Amino acid sequence: MGNENWVGRQTATPQARRLYEEERLILWATEAIAETMEKQGRTRAAVADALGTSRPNVTQLLGGSRNMTLRTLAALAHACGMRVSLKLEPLPRLDHEPEVTALAQWQDFARWRRQESDSVVDEFIAERRAEAARE
Repeated sequence: MGNENWVGRQTATPQARRLYEEERLILWATEAIAETMEKQGRTRAAVADALGTSRPNVTQLLGGSRNMTLRTLAALAHACGMRVSLKLEPLPRLDHEPEVTALAQWQDFARWRRQESDSVVDEFIAERRAEAARE
């Protein structure tokens, strides 16, 4: 019952639900990479060497304290000899949520995507400039 109460608090509003889903994805992605590394006996230092970065950077990425892009996730997986596979699925309807149509969900996503696109481009440019400065 405690976990259900916690999830209820984390998903009480549409904005809270979106943040909950973001954090859930970050957790699942970092756990998948960490578990793969453990199964393969691969160290963070070895992954860092394969990526041309530092072990602390890999540690921060796997700890969720750094924003992991899809490119970074793909690079981490590649360093482990793996590839990432994504699957989209409908959000489960929570008891306190009104029924939302697929069109309304798509419209919400489209609005969010337009808002986020500028920050994604800025982040990409900053990463490329940082990489160029290190070289």
